[in-house]
Amino acid sequence: MTIASNALELAVALLASLCAVYVIQQTVWSPLKAIPGPLLAKFSNLWQVYVYYFGKQADILRHVHNQYGPVVRVGPKHVSLNLPSQIVRPHMSADNI
Repeated sequence: MTIASNALELAVALLASLCAVYVIQQTVWSPLKAIPGPLLAKFSNLWQVYVYYFGKQADILRHVHNQYGPVVRVGPKHVSLNLPSQIVRPHMSADNI
């Protein structure tokens, strides 16, 4: 074995270890772990890129909310809410709500 092949094996092992730690972190320790949503959305923003690329955000988010409920995880650190009752109009006092 050459030094280059050993270095490549070490780099691949390190990358695989980092990926495993990230997946474990997102599924076990993330404060958003209990929020349902598409599987890819737990680990990457690629799901959001896919949705926005096709320009069908409203249709896809409506479908996802119908499937998972009013609170949906759409990224590793992003949540989509569909709770119309929680929308507060700006410049209203608490007495008018």
